[in-house]
Amino acid sequence: MKWYKSFRIKSLFILFVIMVLLISLVLIIITKKIRTDTEVQVYENNMSVALTLTEIFDMYFSELKTNMEVLSYTDEIQNFDFEKTDKFLQTVITKHSSIIQIYLMDKQGNQFYKTSDLDTLGSRLDREYFKEAIQGETNISDVIVSRSTDKPITVIAVPIYSQNRVVGVLGASIDFSTIASVIGKYNLDQSGYAYIVDKDGKIITHPNSDFVDQMLDISYLDPVQALMAGEDGIGKYNFDDETKLVAYVKMNETEWGVLVQVPTSEAFRKIDEIERWLSVLLGVSIIGVVISSIIMSNYFMRPVNEIVGVIDRISENRKTTYFDTDRDDEFGLIEKAIDRMMSELNSIHDSLEEKVQERTNQLSLTNNELEVSQNDLININVKLTDKINELKETQERLIKAEKISALARVAVRLSHQLNTPLGTCITTTSFLMKKTLALEEILSHKSLKENELIEYLQEVVNGTDILLGQLKKSDEMIKQFRDVPLEHYKGEKQQVNLYKEINNAKETYVNSFDCPNYNIELNCPTDLTYKMWQGVFGEVFQYLFDNSFEHGCYIDKSFKITIDVVELSDIIEIRYSDNGMGIRPEVLEYIFEPLSKNSLSGSGTGMGLNKVFNIVKNILDGEINCESDIGLGTKIIISMPK
Repeated sequence: MKWYKSFRIKSLFILFVIMVLLISLVLIIITKKIRTDTEVQVYENNMSVALTLTEIFDMYFSELKTNMEVLSYTDEIQNFDFEKTDKFLQTVITKHSSIIQIYLMDKQGNQFYKTSDLDTLGSRLDREYFKEAIQGETNISDVIVSRSTDKPITVIAVPIYSQNRVVGVLGASIDFSTIASVIGKYNLDQSGYAYIVDKDGKIITHPNSDFVDQMLDISYLDPVQALMAGEDGIGKYNFDDETKLVAYVKMNETEWGVLVQVPTSEAFRKIDEIERWLSVLLGVSIIGVVISSIIMSNYFMRPVNEIVGVIDRISENRKTTYFDTDRDDEFGLIEKAIDRMMSELNSIHDSLEEKVQERTNQLSLTNNELEVSQNDLININVKLTDKINELKETQERLIKAEKISALARVAVRLSHQLNTPLGTCITTTSFLMKKTLALEEILSHKSLKENELIEYLQEVVNGTDILLGQLKKSDEMIKQFRDVPLEHYKGEKQQVNLYKEINNAKETYVNSFDCPNYNIELNCPTDLTYKMWQGVFGEVFQYLFDNSFEHGCYIDKSFKITIDVVELSDIIEIRYSDNGMGIRPEVLEYIFEPLSKNSLSGSGTGMGLNKVFNIVKNILDGEINCESDIGLGTKIIISMPK
């Protein structure tokens, strides 16, 4: 026996695969659980830090705004006493490390005092913080680059009142170093950190000072876009080829965003170590499974081999001794059953030998009689074979004749369709040739008049328009003839609601025929779906509607189209019917062939029902039939397999 056919090898392999799959599944579930719990914990920690920092900074800026408003009401500020103001404000800057300078502006936006860098006094009329403060609103500005320090700052601006009138603006430039130091206390670990972006998505505090100096624009990142939209939350994003777990919260006072993040490599570092240990455990488990499988296989296969040996001896001599062991387990029951079976088989075998001998004698007599009958059967079989061959040849001739007949019908219809435009082209060309020869005769006598040339040119233009129109009509007819619906549908199929698809075709259909009084009735379950390409039924019913309105509409009676969709046991059946004029019997047989028309004088091309036939047969794998009587309307039945 080949090794790969051995039951022992198969059982070992099956047991091995089952155990490995079970162990692997357990390890995967454990690892996934640990990874999920760790990710949730990281997100919770990040969000806790982000909320804490947001609350701290909101309180911090709220307190700064309050302090600045209190300063604006002091006598030194309101009276513009520069000597006292300078001493007073220098004391304020000393106590508040985050305020790098304070300055006063008049109503025209001119700085007339600064606590430092007096040589950089200038107009701040263009600053938004001045425009809002001079209107009486205390505000915190967008992040700007200081003209004095070339560093990003924000300005708290408050109006200065005197006798209930705004007479100037008090401003304080806020440095971000204090904010950065507060954030530094909340760094999560060696790789995790928090940073702040302004409401335009630019970095204003970050452990990487280059990002701050550049005010790096990271508004394209998903969490930053969420902050700019006013949302708080958690998520993942990639930056510098590294995935980070981030929590983000928007400040109320400044509309800036606090982001707290930890790289996945740091967050899952311990999990990676656990996965390595679990991989080692998986390898040890696999070795244990292999050893256990071999031991179990040997235990179960030993009695099986004994049974196989006894069966081999029985095949050589059915009278041999069977089993010498007296086992009490399931294999012992099998051995005893084989003993009983062989005893009964020997008895049956002896009696069968006698009956076989009797039957052999009887068959010898019957065989002589059958030899005569067999010769008769051979003769009959030869005649039947000749008849079958003759029928096959006749069938092939009929099929070829039908194909030739169908091709001839299509050729006649195509020639009829093309005859009118091509005949018009020939007539127009002949007319233009005649006019050209006449013009050539006039030119030869040098007697051409201006009005004759203008008349000739106008006739050429009109003739050319006629030729172009008829050639376009012929080209369009040929394009429709060679159009194959199968090429229109690509991509994956999807579940399409039949009611919506058919109703949409009904609602969007534009009746271009003279049929003012008509009704289209749709009877279809609203939840019935079918897997196919989107738009297939829309195209089918566009062609069916065109055919009905062109050939079936009466002006003097109510024209009605009925669509019934029925779900049967293994098919979906669509019954489309109208109460129009019907189809002539000689046309009905070939109604689905290309260029087949109920009336040769009709305006259509006769390709509509042929396209419907191709879609149903080749795209929907269905069947289509047509029933019609003159004056009793037309009924088309489409069957599609579920």
